[in-house]
Amino acid sequence: MRWPGVFSNIARFLVIGGIALTASSPACAENWVEVTRSGGGDIYYYDTASVAESGAGRLTYSAKVEFVASASVEQAILARRALGLPTKGYSDLKFSFALEEIDCKLGKVRNLAGLAVDRNNKVLDQHKAEGPWDDIRAGTLHDRFRKLICH
Repeated sequence: MRWPGVFSNIARFLVIGGIALTASSPACAENWVEVTRSGGGDIYYYDTASVAESGAGRLTYSAKVEFVASASVEQAILARRALGLPTKGYSDLKFSFALEEIDCKLGKVRNLAGLAVDRNNKVLDQHKAEGPWDDIRAGTLHDRFRKLICH
């Protein structure tokens, strides 16, 4: 299966920071559901328990990438280097989570927070900042998320 645009969107997950801060309450339950797998075996999930309304036609949700392919880890390192971001420990990258907001009506998405974790559960990077709105292109990972959570 071809993945047009998926890896450019995933690179944004990785570059910005990755792993989602799923909720403000530690009591929040998680329910990770597999969305797809890359050709290299990386697994993409979203947390059904994290989906929440954030405004007219907008929802927030948490996404997770489990890195299986070493090529994906290398891509993340190269993308971070290109942006002048630190890469220490990224050779052991295991998970990337992102809290994102999706505008179901306009077909746009933006990153709100992220976290990247290595194979020893050490935090490599985290951030909390509203990113710019990006168009959701057909056939991308964000398009899959949109189809799953926008009703």
